[in-house]
Amino acid sequence: MNSSITDYLNSGPELSMGERAVSVVGGLMLAAAGTQPRPNMFLSALAVAAGSYLAYRGAAGYCPLKAAIADSGIVDDSRGEIAPGAI
Repeated sequence: MNSSITDYLNSGPELSMGERAVSVVGGLMLAAAGTQPRPNMFLSALAVAAGSYLAYRGAAGYCPLKAAIADSGIVDDSRGEIAPGAI
């Protein structure tokens, strides 16, 4: 489990084709669900915003969150493991 997380974080901010596809499909599904009438308009707007971002992220193929994690030093690049004391 630990190695798969570090492999993902060490892959850089660019998304693989699988990550892109999941992000686009999931984002479109979330945005579509958010457009359905609901009593809580805030949650609907949040779902549309989050879904739109995920679809954009998948279409662009770049993840700023992965870039921020890679730049923060949480992952020790020399060993490919989570740095001691990072979490």
